[in-house]
Amino acid sequence: MEQDQTIVTQNLMRFCYTCDHAHGCDTEEMSKQCWSEQDFAADAVAEEDMTAELLRQYAM
Repeated sequence: MEQDQTIVTQNLMRFCYTCDHAHGCDTEEMSKQCWSEQDFAADAVAEEDMTAELLRQYAM
């Protein structure tokens, strides 16, 4: 459960902080729906995968 809260908090900071329409997302569910409509979740996973791969290459 704590992991889910951490992900939501990270997504709020990453996606909603600079969003012009953030005031319309009053609940966590509305924010999650917006992220899925904007395909932000897929971008976040790809970004994390890329970062992990770069760190692996750096460690070699």
